Amino acid sequence: MGSILGTTVFITTLTLLVLILGFLFVMFAVIQRKYKGKLLVFFVEKDKTLSMKIFKPRSRTFKTADGKEEYMIDTNRIMLVDFPFNMPTFLQRTLPCLLYPRGNPEPLDPTQVTILPSGLTAAEIANCTDEGIISGIVKATQESELKSKIPLWLFSAISAAIALICLVLIWSLSAKVDHLAGLLGG
Repeated sequence: MGSILGTTVFITTLTLLVLILGFLFVMFAVIQRKYKGKLLVFFVEKDKTLSMKIFKPRSRTFKTADGKEEYMIDTNRIMLVDFPFNMPTFLQRTLPCLLYPRGNPEPLDPTQVTILPSGLTAAEIANCTDEGIISGIVKATQESELKSKIPLWLFSAISAAIALICLVLIWSLSAKVDHLAGLLGG
C-alpha cells in the first residue's frame, strides 16, 4: 500500500511538473508566433496621454485600423522593447518600437528628448525643476522602497523552507499510511 501511495505521489508530482512546463512552452510559442514581424507603436495623443498599438508594417509605412492615418517607418528612430510587458523575460519577444505624435506621420527621435508638451504653464515647469520638490519625491520614493522590499535571499530562504516542510509532510504522511497498511495486514 505504501509503495503504491509513494508511486502515486511521484506520478502526480511528475504530471504537475510536465503540465506546468508544457503550459510555459505553449505560452512561449504563442507569444513568439503572435508578435513575429510586428511593430509596437506608441502615440502621444492630443490630451497628453499615450496609447499603444501593434501593427504589421507594409514596407516603409503603416496605416491605422480606420485607415485614416498613415505613418512612416524610420529605421534610424526604432527602439527595441521586450513585449508583452509584465511577463517573465523568457516569455517576451523583442519588438521594434516607434513613438509618434498623433497625426504626425514622422516618428519622434528617441535621442532628442527635448520635447515639451504644449500647454504647460511657467509654474508647472518651475515645479518640475524645483530642487526641493524633486528631492522630496526622491526621498518619499526611497522610503516607500525601504518599507516594502524584502531581500531576495530572505524570500528564497522562506520559499525553500516552505518547500522543505511540504516534502517532510508528504514523506511523513506516506510513512503513516505504510504503517496503517501494515497494521491492517495490507
